[in-house]
Amino acid sequence: MQDWQLLREYVDQGSQAAFAILVERYINLVYSTCLREVRNPSLAEDATQVVFLILAKKAHTLREGSVLAGWLFQTARFAAKDALKQESRRQRHERNAAHEMITQAPAKTISWGSLEPHLHEALAGLRQHEREAVLLRFLHDKSLKEVAISLGISEEAARKRVTRALDKMRRYFSQHGFAVTGVVLATLMAEH
Repeated sequence: MQDWQLLREYVDQGSQAAFAILVERYINLVYSTCLREVRNPSLAEDATQVVFLILAKKAHTLREGSVLAGWLFQTARFAAKDALKQESRRQRHERNAAHEMITQAPAKTISWGSLEPHLHEALAGLRQHEREAVLLRFLHDKSLKEVAISLGISEEAARKRVTRALDKMRRYFSQHGFAVTGVVLATLMAEH
């Protein structure tokens, strides 16, 4: 069946099977295009998902005779560039926040070496679902989206779990004589 016929079937009948055939047919093209743009497999996977979400939303606008491969290629390039911009903004925001928190921290220098011996106890004090979220996010260097997928929850729920867990860990460290913010703690864990 041709691409436009599958698109029509998806648009007119809501056929998930037709859409799945299109995804299977073009996922390698879309992923490889995204990967060339972002040079990061995780970001490329995210951008690939975005491309097919856009296709699902805009399928009704594509005309018969349109070359779907060309449309997907161009959409993949745009999605990959957007993913790069978002990742760059996220990293810049995290660096700025960490820098701000470090410069506002007490005069006592907080180093990874001084926190590390207490890390296992702080992690052990978390609930299992919070501990899993923190371990995935910082020790396995997963994005919040990847954490959400791994845990079978929404990205917002993953963000809340990680934030709540970092706050509990911060309180643990505070009780043990370390004045450390959640952002500084997250930065130190991500770097080590």
